Amino acid sequence: MRKSKTITKIIWIVITVCVILIAWFVISQRNNLQALLVSAQYSSADLETQLSDENAAIAGAMEKLDGSVQDLSEEDKQRLLSGTITEEEAINIMLGKTGGTDETGTAVSGSAETGQSAQTAASETETDDTEKQIDTLIAKIYILRTTYESKLESLLRSAASDYQSLSTEERSSSKMQLFSTYSSQATALESECDQQISGVLSELQSLLEKTGGDVSIIQDIKTAYESEKTLKKAYYIHLFMEH
Repeated sequence: MRKSKTITKIIWIVITVCVILIAWFVISQRNNLQALLVSAQYSSADLETQLSDENAAIAGAMEKLDGSVQDLSEEDKQRLLSGTITEEEAINIMLGKTGGTDETGTAVSGSAETGQSAQTAASETETDDTEKQIDTLIAKIYILRTTYESKLESLLRSAASDYQSLSTEERSSSKMQLFSTYSSQATALESECDQQISGVLSELQSLLEKTGGDVSIIQDIKTAYESEKTLKKAYYIHLFMEH
């Protein structure tokens, strides 16, 4: 009887561990699982349309911050990715500055102002500095998205090249292995990008709290970013499976 109870207890422990592991897998891979489901539901053309809508949603969320940031043109994105311009120069372009130059504005001389006027000038300067920091962080988000997408496209090209180099006989047996290999690399890239985006959004939230801004915008950006990630992965999965 005691032996039977022990066996039953062991079985329940094993079941509990399995349930925990499955739950952990589903939670940790939720975005990837969603991407797989979405890739099976839509064509590549449909996914391109949805990606365009999500891109507009992210831009709309960041426009609520009343900043003056413009996304890079396709030409400037290629210049950034090729290393022709640095990230700092790209940010200057997005903020409407000339590449690599200092910020423009009216300089205020401390010696020319006293009392209340000096305090007002200092307050305005601090506000301007905070707004510039917010704009710079928004620009960084655009750059991180551009860089992440470029790296994903590079992975897809490498996967397609490896697949095309296989013989007809090898392709059917090796396709899923290739998919698994490149999916792992894509997941590592995603994790790196997620950490960078999270850091930028954390700084952005702190600045918004400091200035009394609408911090709910942070969640709007996060939601749009996660949705865009799912669609991008679904799109690339779809393209890979079409080969």
